[in-house]
Amino acid sequence: MKKIMLFLFVLSALSLFSQTCQEVWLQPPDPSGVDIQCTGTDIADDWSVAEDTYICAVHFWLSWQEDIVGEILFISVSINEDVPAGTGGIPYSHPGDNIWTEVFIVGDGITTIDPPEAGLQSFYNPLNDNFYPADHLNYYRVNCGNCETGQYISDLFTPFHAQAGVIYWLVVNIAVTPENCGWKTSPVDFMDDAVYFDNVTTAMWQPISIPAYDPSIHLAFSLCGCSDQTCPVELSSFDAAVTQSNFVQINWTTESESDLLGYNVLRNTTNNLNEAISINAEYINANNSASQSQYSYIDPEVECDCTYYYWLESVEMSGATQFHGPVSVTVIDETGEDTPDPAEIVTMFDSVYPNPFNPNTSFSYTLTKDGIVTFDVYNLKGQLVDTITHQGKKGSNTVGWNASDQASGVYMIHMKAAGFESMHKAVLIK
Repeated sequence: MKKIMLFLFVLSALSLFSQTCQEVWLQPPDPSGVDIQCTGTDIADDWSVAEDTYICAVHFWLSWQEDIVGEILFISVSINEDVPAGTGGIPYSHPGDNIWTEVFIVGDGITTIDPPEAGLQSFYNPLNDNFYPADHLNYYRVNCGNCETGQYISDLFTPFHAQAGVIYWLVVNIAVTPENCGWKTSPVDFMDDAVYFDNVTTAMWQPISIPAYDPSIHLAFSLCGCSDQTCPVELSSFDAAVTQSNFVQINWTTESESDLLGYNVLRNTTNNLNEAISINAEYINANNSASQSQYSYIDPEVECDCTYYYWLESVEMSGATQFHGPVSVTVIDETGEDTPDPAEIVTMFDSVYPNPFNPNTSFSYTLTKDGIVTFDVYNLKGQLVDTITHQGKKGSNTVGWNASDQASGVYMIHMKAAGFESMHKAVLIK
């Protein structure tokens, strides 16, 4: 069976949840149902929870038209307020103001599960009203976090706090190449029908209506949640940098903590957590504060011209643990006395700085040899808004981006260089 290509993504910020996260909403997939194209525009369905909860994982099901599995660039997941039917003369309910958005990279807390062939399923593109019966056999579960394995959403500055009985809309847009991905329908009927944003003719949310098919369309997804007492730590940053002494300094900032025993820092020369070693002799004590705390740890046992990967392990009083990362850093001798062996320089998309920015920022990257590098800039609808081509040199490079003609928001920067691909998130604030 074909697999979805994964990207390695270096984390810049993340949030962790204890292992008491449980399913709070479920609309299972219809194995013989239709799939609604979710590339090129937003599609959405409504939901609610019985008790106040913090959303810690989002699962949904998708398929590929004609079973031609494409390459996911990123997934935009948003939660919006509900606009009830009849508001402004519109006879159906639809998403209102956006109140929470996160962008996920496959491999960054996201996994896909390939089920067996489920029988022929149909595909529908609401943007052009094209319906393709008996189009494909397979569908996939996509996990932004995973309650079953204790892996929760990463790259969160703030988890979404869902209030009991309030109607929300889950909005999904998947940037893939080629654009042939669909969100699977569900036989579960909750409240109002799914909608799509018509960015072709009306620039409005429109109901999804498929001729000769069930007139009521609902989408397949599940949400997992935890209470504020079971969300022990919220990180707002985690990074590593080389000091003037050619040591590595690992820094992290928490917005809140509770019931933590402390932290461990792990290191490896490859992106393999299973073989990483702890470099601190004893726990780095946690402040367990409801306010922001900043931490720093120096790793002096590094060598020049090597790349290191670091993970942060948080340990709860109960003994439960959770890993964050990795972040990576390359230690290069800046004295000029020794020239690094080209084989020891790793091609990397190092950073976007400043971030957030207005309107100028820079992309820093490293190459193993001279070559052309391309940065494709996408908005959260998966639309390509800019392309920057740069003649890179072996070693460290920087290229600037001026976003003065772009709107405020989140952008995904996709770097491509001689078979290497990576992606970073950038926030433009005007």
